[in-house]
Amino acid sequence: MAVAGLYRRELPSPPAIEFASPEGKGSGFLQKLFSEALGNGTMEGFLKLISYYQTQLEPAYCGL
Repeated sequence: MAVAGLYRRELPSPPAIEFASPEGKGSGFLQKLFSEALGNGTMEGFLKLISYYQTQLEPAYCGL
């Protein structure tokens, strides 16, 4: 019997919206989200860190 894990589980919605979902891609959602964060001055950390982001190649090693 397989045990449910954290990998690829559904996001709690609302409020979480996956960027790659139709809702996340459409209707200017990301543009609105990023514009609001830039306006509030809360996006600086994201902009500094995003260039270093790499997806995890092997989910089984997340705790190592």
